[in-house]
Amino acid sequence: MAIYSLSLSLGPVSLISAVPLILPLSSLGTALGVLKSGSNVGSTIADILVGLLQDSDPEHGYDGVMRFYVWCSTGSAACAVWLWVVDRQWYAGVLDMNDEERKAWSDMRREENMEEEADGKLKWLNWVYGGLYGAGLVASWVLFFVFVFNAGEK
Repeated sequence: MAIYSLSLSLGPVSLISAVPLILPLSSLGTALGVLKSGSNVGSTIADILVGLLQDSDPEHGYDGVMRFYVWCSTGSAACAVWLWVVDRQWYAGVLDMNDEERKAWSDMRREENMEEEADGKLKWLNWVYGGLYGAGLVASWVLFFVFVFNAGEK
């Protein structure tokens, strides 16, 4: 349990500290706000699911809850691998660069983005991520209101 708690405290720190390495400072506030909002969405959904899993167990045990957390941990590991691949494939390993390399990469990237914007290319992956975020946001609000309004009926 101590290792799990340690991972919960160190995992988000590394994710949050990577944001300023990738984005320009002019976008940092928005990015951190979206990151926090996404974290709250996930927390809302997970809390409700954990409660449902525990309530559905006839003995009100934690077997279903522990399976859920194992699946979440597996998903987190898969996301970590995905982020590593994205960093290597599309960001040239920016998370491992020193300051000089990162500045040169950032300048080059800024020029490429200007060219892409002039060409009108859409970043389809941004739409996927935005769609997932939007779906999670809607799901968290729906679950919240369903359980708030149904709480008095039990």
